[in-house]
Amino acid sequence: ELLAHVARTGTRIVLAEDPTVAQTLAGEGWLCWEEDIDGVPGEGQTGGSLYYRIMDRLEDRESQTWITLDDSDVSAAALDRLLAALKTDGYSVRLAVESEF
Repeated sequence: ELLAHVARTGTRIVLAEDPTVAQTLAGEGWLCWEEDIDGVPGEGQTGGSLYYRIMDRLEDRESQTWITLDDSDVSAAALDRLLAALKTDGYSVRLAVESEF
């Protein structure tokens, strides 16, 4: 309820990093984001280095993956390059929306 109030939206998707919390929330009907690739930039990381880190981790994926990014300028810079590269390589990119789960 607090999330819906603060975000001014209704959602049933959450990122619960603690498996016990995720299990409890899933039991209550929440869809828990299962991160495969942590794309949140580290201290002092640039958009370019984040892009290469994510692309490196994508190389060993055979089907689908979930990438977590934050709302920083570094992530935005990496995302710009990342989306272009994924499109060129023929990947299908979808947003995490409830109808996709």
